[in-house]
Amino acid sequence: MLLGGMLALALCADLPARQVDRVQAPTPRDHARDAGPAHRVESAQAGVATGAGRQDRVAGQRLRHWQVGTFVLGGLLLASWSVMAYQQRRRSGKLRELVETDLLTRVSSRLHIQERAGKAIQQALLDHVPMSILMLDIDYFKRINDRFGHPVGDQVLRRVAHVCQSSLGLGDLIGRIGGEEFLVVCPGTRAKAAMLIADGLRAAVQQRSFDDLCPGMPVTISVGVAQSQDPDSLGDLIERADTALYRAKEAGRNRVACQDGGVS
Repeated sequence: MLLGGMLALALCADLPARQVDRVQAPTPRDHARDAGPAHRVESAQAGVATGAGRQDRVAGQRLRHWQVGTFVLGGLLLASWSVMAYQQRRRSGKLRELVETDLLTRVSSRLHIQERAGKAIQQALLDHVPMSILMLDIDYFKRINDRFGHPVGDQVLRRVAHVCQSSLGLGDLIGRIGGEEFLVVCPGTRAKAAMLIADGLRAAVQQRSFDDLCPGMPVTISVGVAQSQDPDSLGDLIERADTALYRAKEAGRNRVACQDGGVS
């Protein structure tokens, strides 16, 4: 019994030592906990740095997406503007053609030929050079319409206009001013030279066959010529050319008459 008591006493004495050993052997968690506030600050800073880096990456991605979207949108806007500008140019071109071109004969319209004639007069006065105009009219055109009909008359108008336009030199311009009457503008041309141009037009129409349109009825033109004089207006010049035209008709038609009284 004495031996058992001594053994029990020894075990009781050894128990605190073992407990002390266990207390004095810290675990990794104890080390982390015992590291104190400095370790926690470092961990917090590392977390903040990681979060900041993630935010920077997200912001960079958003910026790139915004840049790409802006580039695409700018390209679409530029393409749309280009299409609208092209369509506007086409509409403007068609509108200008409608204003400047006689739809039946495809030569200059009344408005356009009168505008060009007015500018030619002003330029001639400024440069002290001559310019002339021709007034031409299809002979007996009413008879053509009455006998063969207005559709044939329209074809005769187109053909006469084409023949005259093809016979003019560079810089001269022809326009239809109404019915079967046409006006030709000849910049830098004296009356004598304009008479030769007019006679060339007359001969070209006379030599052109119209038998497929109005068989048995020849198509000819009469022409009046006038040269600008200072201080001429377009109305004054047209009036003198028109007076010469009527003299050409009175002389038997298929003739050319000048403002000075000459007829050929």
